Amino acid sequence: MAKSKSYETVLLKSLSNQKEAIAYLNAALQECADGSPESQKLLLMALKNVSLAHGSMQTLAQKTGLGRESLYKTLSKRGNPKL
Repeated sequence: MAKSKSYETVLLKSLSNQKEAIAYLNAALQECADGSPESQKLLLMALKNVSLAHGSMQTLAQKTGLGRESLYKTLSKRGNPKL
């Protein structure tokens, strides 16, 4: 019997495809149009998932010029960035 894969593993593999990542982020943006705290958390989660699918936080930090620690805090469940 084949072992099942975790949802996160399958999601990150899917999001490594650029077209899939774009569609995923667009869907998250549409969902957060109301600006509610819950929808903002959804967008942060989507950003984190795409970031992880395309490399590490260190890679993202280097590409954006932001601090790795700041990215971890911003994209964490307790993150509180202003959109």
